[in-house]
Amino acid sequence: MTSWKQKLPWQRLLPSKPKFQRALDLCPPDKVKVVIVGDRLYEQHNGLAFSTHPKAGFEASHHIIFKEYRRDLGFDLPRTGDLTSWAEQGVLLLPSEENKLFTFCLLRYLSTNHPHIVYLLWGAKAERFNPAIEQGRVFVASLPSPLNISYGNDTFTGCSHFSEANRYLEEHGIKPVNWKLR
Repeated sequence: MTSWKQKLPWQRLLPSKPKFQRALDLCPPDKVKVVIVGDRLYEQHNGLAFSTHPKAGFEASHHIIFKEYRRDLGFDLPRTGDLTSWAEQGVLLLPSEENKLFTFCLLRYLSTNHPHIVYLLWGAKAERFNPAIEQGRVFVASLPSPLNISYGNDTFTGCSHFSEANRYLEEHGIKPVNWKLR
């Protein structure tokens, strides 16, 4: 498998030890099927956007994400907020706020060199990266946040991004993601 540092001509933009290095290590460029762009890493993060250490419990947004996950896919709610199994299958869980220039360049690289990736842009900050994506399928929704729900700005609930991503992958002969978490 080829690493990001081997693939990216602009690797100097990559910090020596970015907080999201684990996301890049678990999901090398030739393995990426889906990119989920979030705003930031959680306080109890494990190096993946929207993910926490297995023993850290749930963040407020997990309740919204997993409610949609259950509605869309019919799965039981997981026991933890650890999304490592998604990353291991080619879901790049990228926090956009850690290094905006790197994020923009990475998305441009992926969309230019891998035309059938699905991009899930969750939140206004993530949506700003839409211009970087030239090919593939983009789905946009509000940040899965209790504030968005309370202010009536929730477009995440009912978005069906999990099943829509798999539908797109299957249409292009790519093995779908097994979204089921334990």
